[in-house]
Amino acid sequence: MLGLAEDARYERQIRLFGAEGQKRLKRATALIVGAGGLGSSVSTYLAVAGIGRLIIIDGDVVEESNLNRQILHWTRDIGRSKAVSAAETIEGLNPEIEVEAVVEFAYEDNLADFVKEADIVVDALDNFSSRYLLNRAALDRGVPLFHGAISGFDGQATTIIPKTTPCLRCIFPRSPPKEKSPAIGATCGVIGSIQASEVIKYLTGKGELLCGRLLIWDGLRARCDEIPIEKNPRCMDCCEVQANFKQARRRCYGMESSESSGDAASEMKSGKRRVLLLLGCPEVPVQTSIALYLAFRLRKRGDEVVVAGTGAALKLTKFADPEGHYLGETMNIDRCIGSISEGKMDFDLCFAFAHSDAGITYAGTMSYISKAELFVLIFGRGAEELEKTVEFDCRKLVAKAVHDPMSLKKLIDEVID
Repeated sequence: MLGLAEDARYERQIRLFGAEGQKRLKRATALIVGAGGLGSSVSTYLAVAGIGRLIIIDGDVVEESNLNRQILHWTRDIGRSKAVSAAETIEGLNPEIEVEAVVEFAYEDNLADFVKEADIVVDALDNFSSRYLLNRAALDRGVPLFHGAISGFDGQATTIIPKTTPCLRCIFPRSPPKEKSPAIGATCGVIGSIQASEVIKYLTGKGELLCGRLLIWDGLRARCDEIPIEKNPRCMDCCEVQANFKQARRRCYGMESSESSGDAASEMKSGKRRVLLLLGCPEVPVQTSIALYLAFRLRKRGDEVVVAGTGAALKLTKFADPEGHYLGETMNIDRCIGSISEGKMDFDLCFAFAHSDAGITYAGTMSYISKAELFVLIFGRGAEELEKTVEFDCRKLVAKAVHDPMSLKKLIDEVID
């Protein structure tokens, strides 16, 4: 049996899953990433249910505009850390559990450490770039992830069990457009309650989980719909084929070379390749010189070169390389993307120039629709921040670099030769 105080506190729910189920909750550690609208609802219901330990991560501070939905924070908390404010309120709700406040934003480096301490992970975030990091961390550690998201009167939820169900990237291969979504507390309450219910069911072994199903809540119609979801065999996060690329992906983020990508590159070097040069910002002079050098080196090797870009970018075909040759076959970038999507054409290797918002967006799109095994992403000076605005299939990313003539030449020679 539990203690007398605990018996009284949880008596009504013990009728549902017994004293053993309550003990399972008490032994569990839940990692809740985000202490906003969803995080408030999920944390509240997991705390009063008796989850033994809650770790709440959020690097933000409470603002007045949060108070319509983030019920763990009160007017007196404005300007304070959300994680700390949430922890204090939860301790008042249930002093019998342990609550740890982590005043940090979610990053790839710190998530791995926190996820390994948890039995379950709750996605209470408000952006997909951080959600993808959390998805990967949960998959790497084999920890179940309980996803929820809201926008206005609408919301969604699903439960992700590593190696069993589709992951978040399977469901949403590309992140939705970034925008400041409207939010109402009632919707946070609906979706947060569903997430908390899923966690409790998982830990106590009761009921049927939202596995392989995406629940859609339409608050304006007061109606729930359900969408069946399946694993994506080419998913960059959970597909078994991707396991060998995870270390390479991490190295790519650090702008380092990797043995995995090197092996893949060596396989590509044995025969004639069809290579795409994706030009995003033609008015950048250094892009012209690098593109010409690339085309020259690729044709010298015997590869077929195709240049895709905007109408302005295609004017580069007027420039010739040292042997008097032009860049190669050209086509409008939208027509190129359409042809690849329809399966009419594809490439073995892609060099993408990301000097602008348009350039990085096209590169990100191409990385997902093309079957090309290797991508080289080249940034213009000062444009490194652009990478954070677009999801890129780093499974295929063999290297990336900022424009520096000497380092770029070395990089190009390594990939081509």
